Amino acid sequence: MIRKNALIPLLFALLIPPIVLAQEEAAGLIQEIGLKLGILAASFFRFFAGLGGILAVLFLVLGGIQYIMGNAEAGKKTISWALIGLTIAILSLIIVSTVLEGVGIPAQPGEVLPS
Repeated sequence: MIRKNALIPLLFALLIPPIVLAQEEAAGLIQEIGLKLGILAASFFRFFAGLGGILAVLFLVLGGIQYIMGNAEAGKKTISWALIGLTIAILSLIIVSTVLEGVGIPAQPGEVLPS
C-alpha cells in the first residue's frame, strides 16, 4: 500500500510537466499577441501622423494664400504654425520608427525584422 507521503511527490511528478508546457505555450501566445497589438498601434500612429502632416501642408498652403491676398500678418502666423506642425509630424514618425525597431516591431507594414 502506498503511503500518503509517497503520493505527494508522485502527484508533483505527474502534474508539473503539463503546467510548465502550458506556461511556455502561454508565453509564446502572449508574445505573439503583443507583437500584433504593437503592429496595430504602429499602424494607427502612422495613419494619424500622416493625417497631421497632410493637414500641416494644407495649412501651409492656406497661410500662403492669406499672405498673398493681403493679410500678411495672419498668413505669416499660419505658415509658422504649419511648419511647426509639419516638423512635429516628421520627427514623431522618425522617433516612433526608431523605438519600434528597438523593441522588435516592424516599422513598416509587411516588413520582417531579422531575429
